[in-house]
Amino acid sequence: MIYSVLRFYARLGIWFCFRKVYIERRELVPPGRHVIYGLNHPTAFLEPIILGTHVRERCWFMLRGDKFVNAPVRWFLDQIQNLPIYKGGDALGREALRGNVETMDRATDEILLGRPTVILSEGVCRHERRLRPIQRGTARMLFQAYKKDRSKDVAIVPAAINYTESNGFRSSVTITFAEPIRAADYVEAHRADARATVDTVTEELHRRLRALVIHVADRRRDALADKLLPLIQHRRPDGGVGPRSPHSPFVREQWRAIETVNAMDDFEAGRLERDLDAYLAGLTQHGLTDGGVALPGYASMSKAALLWLTGTLALFGWLLNFPAAAITQRQTEKLVRNPQFYSSNRFGMGLAVNLVYWLVWMGISAVIIGWFALLVPLVFGSLGYFYLVHHDAFALWQQAAKVRSVPAATVEGLRAEASDILTRVGFFDEQHLALDPELA
Repeated sequence: MIYSVLRFYARLGIWFCFRKVYIERRELVPPGRHVIYGLNHPTAFLEPIILGTHVRERCWFMLRGDKFVNAPVRWFLDQIQNLPIYKGGDALGREALRGNVETMDRATDEILLGRPTVILSEGVCRHERRLRPIQRGTARMLFQAYKKDRSKDVAIVPAAINYTESNGFRSSVTITFAEPIRAADYVEAHRADARATVDTVTEELHRRLRALVIHVADRRRDALADKLLPLIQHRRPDGGVGPRSPHSPFVREQWRAIETVNAMDDFEAGRLERDLDAYLAGLTQHGLTDGGVALPGYASMSKAALLWLTGTLALFGWLLNFPAAAITQRQTEKLVRNPQFYSSNRFGMGLAVNLVYWLVWMGISAVIIGWFALLVPLVFGSLGYFYLVHHDAFALWQQAAKVRSVPAATVEGLRAEASDILTRVGFFDEQHLALDPELA
């Protein structure tokens, strides 16, 4: 009961925090569902929440053992299906590592019952666009579950997560599943050499995630990637109705662009970054944004009329939800110093603050309108979400409208600069595709 309620509430929270959630290639998850989801881990705990709220099964999650501090906390964490995993560096010390045996046994039992376990396979959290070495625990769990019941099709399902901006509110997130790694395919090898086979499966999990995770190989090019990737997204913007979609329009192209950057020598990468900086400086000089230059047609009169007609409703949604949003933002900035914990803590803080905020308003409303006070979460939530969608659309309309105030020759020059930069990383915009259909 607690799990189901929190899962529903957390999914709504994810839809508020992210403009779009893409869940790709879901059909690759084996129908038997005796699976271990192996994820990469760029934030503190958003990855398992996003996956757990967007798959059909009730998942179990591995959580740092030092969070299980006392009996009430352990009971609650068990209710929301968390299992303790201990590390030598945890506050509980090396003695607690013995608890991992019990955790592994419990997790494999749940897997065989059709309740997947979610593992952050890198083992450590780093706030970066990079896949780190995969730990051996995911592969060990695969073979332990299989040895318990060889009749079950036990498999690791690689799940790659990519954020457009992990700490950015109303950014986008994509989870892409890869072909499962089945224990049955490695039975003979594991019987001959268990340790080597665990290493082989671990390497295979890394290979399949690496083919999906946007990975900047050279840390010196992190800034270049952060400036380059939005240009691709602006030309393949989030589309469609609803907060989730089965296919991202831009992640694969972003992945290919970064692979192109990874293959560049230092001179070529440096030249690309200098040209990109010059383009961005030109935008700033003329008061423009790349989003506006990429989509000038968004500033149509019909969209302006629709935004104006619905503006009052959006304003009402902002007024109702602003206090909770302001408290969440202020407390997150006050308490969080490490960037890799920022988005996760803001998300958790937002869930808690909004729950208290709604309960207060329900109490006030109950005195005035009685049982209709139960509608407070629905009214506040729906109007708040409408405001966010309206705000996103209005911001893009403003960016596109500014393009009209700049001489056409200047805009065309900027557009040509962006097109040249993107062509050098293997991205072709609609203008290129129209000129050369073979690129499509």
